Formats: sequence, C-alpha cells, structure tokens
Amino acid sequence: MLLVAAIVMGCSKDDDDNKSPIEEMQPDATKSITAVFAPGQLGDMGYADNLLEGIYRLKALGNQTGHDTLNVHYLTGEDLTSTIEATYVWFEDPYNPYSGKIYEHRLLVLTEPFMVDWIEPLKDQFLDGDEVLVMKMNEADVAAAAQRLGLGNRLHGLNISAASSVRRYCEFIKQSVAEAKEVYELHIELGEISEDDPYIPLNCDQMLLYRLYNPNKVAYRDSIAEVLEEELYDMTNVITTSVAGTVGDGIFSNDGQTSILEEAYKYGQHITDIFYESSYGFHIADLGSAAQGLSYYFMGHPEENLNVLILDTLSPSQFWVSRDFGSALYQWGAKWMRSTETGSMPAIQVFGGWNSNYVTDNIELDDF
Repeated sequence: MLLVAAIVMGCSKDDDDNKSPIEEMQPDATKSITAVFAPGQLGDMGYADNLLEGIYRLKALGNQTGHDTLNVHYLTGEDLTSTIEATYVWFEDPYNPYSGKIYEHRLLVLTEPFMVDWIEPLKDQFLDGDEVLVMKMNEADVAAAAQRLGLGNRLHGLNISAASSVRRYCEFIKQSVAEAKEVYELHIELGEISEDDPYIPLNCDQMLLYRLYNPNKVAYRDSIAEVLEEELYDMTNVITTSVAGTVGDGIFSNDGQTSILEEAYKYGQHITDIFYESSYGFHIADLGSAAQGLSYYFMGHPEENLNVLILDTLSPSQFWVSRDFGSALYQWGAKWMRSTETGSMPAIQVFGGWNSNYVTDNIELDDF
C-alpha cells in the first residue's frame, strides 16, 4: 500500500493522474530506463547516491509490472574506459533480455552533461523510440546537445537550481557584514572603544568557488558565478578553482594517485589556511561527488570559524544544501513511463532551488 501511495504521489497532478504509471502503461508496451554513472560517483553520500535512490524507486515499478514490460537498471565501470564501453553496449543491444524482443521505447539517463561527448560518436545508432535525459542541464545545454546528437525533441534536461541556494547564501553574507558594522558602531556608542579604533570589516574581497572540474574542460551553466557577481558585485571578486584533473573519471585528482574525496578533504585545510592568513571567510564548494570529502573535514574540525556553503552533501557540516535529484528523477521517469508518444516530454525541466520540494538545507538566517 505504501508503494502504491508513493507511486501515485510521484505522478503529476492533472486530471488524468488518478492512475499510477503502471496502470497508464499500454499492455503491450515494452520500455527500459538505463542510468549511466561516472566511475567513482556512487558512494558519494550526495548527488550520485541520491540519484540512485530515484533509480531504485523506478526499478520497484519495473519489478511490479514485470521485466518483460519495464526494465530499469543502471551501469557504471571501475574506470572511464570501461564505463564508456558499457554505455556503447546500450546502443548495440536494444533487446529485452526477458522477452527477446526489441524495446519499443528506451530512456538513457546520463548523470553528467559531459557524457554527451561519450555518445555523440554513436548518434546514428539511436532507434526511433530512443530518448535521452541528461541531468544538471539547462535550456541552452539541451538545445546544443539535441543538435549535436540529432535527437530533436527526444533529448531532455532535468536540473535543480543551485543558483537560488547561492542567492540565499549571499543574503547571509550581506547580513553578516552589516551586523559586523552595527556591532562596531554599538561598541563606540557604549564607549567600549573609541572612534579612533580602526574598523576591521568582515573580509569579502575574495570569495573562493571550488568546483569538481576545470571550467575550461566542462562548461558551467548553473549560473552560480553569475549570481555571486550580481549579488556581491561591489563586495567581492570570485576566484574559481577545481579539484579533479581529468573530466569524467570521477576518481583521481591531478596527480592521478589520490581520490577526489581525499583531495576535497585537503581543500578543507586549504580553505582554513586562507581564512587565517587573509580572513577570507566566505566560500562555496560545488564539488559534486567529491563534496563529501570536504564535509568530512569540517565534521572533524567544528571549531573552524569560517563559512562554507557545500552543495550536494548529505552530512550537515558548516552550511550544506542537498538537492533531491532522486525524487525529481523518479517523478520525471514516472511521467515518461505514462507517455504514449516518443518525444512528448518537455525539453527542459528545472525545479526551484531554495526551500522547494527538492531542496533541504540547514541555513536559518535568524540563527545568526
């Protein structure tokens, strides 16, 4: 009963949503959903694991309908080469292993936008009933990828805005700076310090934005940097740096020896050193599958007096935001299961960020 209730809640709320995705599927329709994870993503206690929960929820629907009707699974490899090769198998084998027949409709879910590069060489092998859903894409990305792959309205994007979370963090920064000045003026008013004592403001001259991949290798379309410039244009200069040295493998850092989780952990110490040397007290970390490493550092160093917004981690350390891609994927996939025509889903769907149904956080401005 709980499963059925979850299925119904996962559907859209229009007049036809009284039935579950299973009930809406045609009896003779055969569909498959295959998600591709980059190596090293799973086990990150953040974005990838959350996304996997959505796959498991869709897989539960497949188990209920029968694998000969709906088959849901995911694939990944121990390294970049094996993962790409496993993705190629998807193109080469369109048959349902349970019925021996070709799927009428297939959905390939790519967990990262750069995976479009992997499948572009095989774009001529797409079948008429094939569709692709790419996570963390916006409208511009989807339009460009659809043209590259020649899929038209059969390529879709699904994202949850990180920009709105960053915008709220900027509110906290501006409030912190204003309160610091108010405290200084109050001390003067109370005679605790003189007007000759220098006012030392909270240092916002530089803000460090830590990303997983180098922006020269992977284009960023989530507008985080733009939001920072818009909100703090007269207060700060944004410096962007990256953790991973290669794109797509998700495992190793620049030296090819340590994991990105370990590398992100080291960045915690790096951020702390910068804070004590120059008092740059505000930072943002958008590290994807490496975010948990940075979270581990701050869990072990709760005394560090600096502010870091960490996106997509499930451990509450400093400020953290967990965007519920799993629920978003489940609801999108459930609607796709109910669709009767190929390419009928929207080209792009971007859920809201801060305090939407898909975002949880522990930042409460009133607490500071």
